[in-house]
Amino acid sequence: PPQAVDWSTAFAAAEVDPSKLHPVAPIWTVPVATDSRAAWEGIWPGTQRVLHVGAGAFHGKAVYFNLMGSWMQPTRSVPPPATMADRASSAIGVSLALSLLIGGMTLAYRNYAKGKGDRRGAWRLATGVMALEILICLFRSHLVFGLEGLSVLMLAVSTGFFMSALMWMLYMALEPYVRRHWPQTIISWTRLLDGRVKDPLVGRDLLSGTLLGAAWVLVFEFGYRYSMRAGSQPLFGSTEIFLGFRQTISYGLITIVSSILGALIFFLVLVMLRVFLRNRWLAAAAFVVIFAMPKIFDGTHRMTDAIVWLLIYGIAAVAVVRFGLIVLATGTFM
Repeated sequence: PPQAVDWSTAFAAAEVDPSKLHPVAPIWTVPVATDSRAAWEGIWPGTQRVLHVGAGAFHGKAVYFNLMGSWMQPTRSVPPPATMADRASSAIGVSLALSLLIGGMTLAYRNYAKGKGDRRGAWRLATGVMALEILICLFRSHLVFGLEGLSVLMLAVSTGFFMSALMWMLYMALEPYVRRHWPQTIISWTRLLDGRVKDPLVGRDLLSGTLLGAAWVLVFEFGYRYSMRAGSQPLFGSTEIFLGFRQTISYGLITIVSSILGALIFFLVLVMLRVFLRNRWLAAAAFVVIFAMPKIFDGTHRMTDAIVWLLIYGIAAVAVVRFGLIVLATGTFM
């Protein structure tokens, strides 16, 4: 027969007072071997949200203890059917990705064939991204001498080549057009690629990008606080920084790569919209709608999400048109 279990240690580690909970029937199947299960319900400390505690024991020892909220869904069950909003968001995302890939390849090939574009800057960007990808692997992986370690390095090199080629393609597709129509937006970027880190214009755009990132976070946090009060799922951020110094460094390096890629993608979308719409501010408005709609469709509080994401992408569009590539990349990184 199952032995009696002392759950006090688990409750103390979870910082939950068991005297404020009442026993209920377990609602989730425990994913480990147990000979007894228990469950309690109450209120999350400091909130009005329902708290469900699930627990399991084997031979008198706790082997499972989980705090659950109403927003949590079982990971092993059949996912709910996609809604119309889910399908619309997915369709927009796939269409945008394919358009960017095909359009970027076409523009890059045309510019390269005509001898246009900053080839030296594109090469420096690609080699820099390649170096970052290798560093990410070295900081993130636990390499051992053997075939396993070699396979990890092979994967890192292949990822680095893919990301470098993607960055080279996007830059070659963008640079000639932007230099002709929006030259002010890539002056500081070109100087940075030339190694002129102390250039005043580079410093101005780095500071402006930091301010842009802070503005994004502020807008997002206001909307997030409202959504939390309305019952949305809490956001816990990245947990990689809890894994140690090396993982924290790798997370920062990954953020650098994703920020540059995101800035180039945003810029390419704006360029393509400018070509079709023939007006930069009309293109900026279309840019805001295209990127904000999937976020709004995926949200649970559409009105709040619409205000938040239209503001965020609106600030991004103004920053790109007014300042340029460094500001957008720095803001995304921040």
